[in-house]
Amino acid sequence: MYIGIWDVTYVYSHPCQWELTAEEVGPAVADLAAALEQQPMRDAAVSDIEVGGFAGKLVRLSVPDDVDFANCDQGEFRSWVGRWHQGPGQRDVYIWAVNGSRVVVDVAYYPDLPQADLDELESIVQSLRITSPG
Repeated sequence: MYIGIWDVTYVYSHPCQWELTAEEVGPAVADLAAALEQQPMRDAAVSDIEVGGFAGKLVRLSVPDDVDFANCDQGEFRSWVGRWHQGPGQRDVYIWAVNGSRVVVDVAYYPDLPQADLDELESIVQSLRITSPG
């Protein structure tokens, strides 16, 4: 399991052949959701959500079960600049909410993670409080 907070500006147009494919995405939540949804090999599903009182998008992505990372650029499968995945089958949930800026919460896990652990991840995400600086 993994939870990370990201500031995402560049998304790879292909997660396996990613070198030289980083593309800047617009500033809106929908821009980032669309860029991730369009990545091949990801089986993306996008839905509207609310976290901490802010509307956003939930993008569920997966790393193919049968991908051989050795066939990917530098042996890595990547979503955006700085984010690479640890292995085939990994699932990631990306959540962003807006209050003048975009916030990305990356929740990563494998499909065999026990339900109790998935529930705990969901509880952590739902407990997030997003506030404006100052």
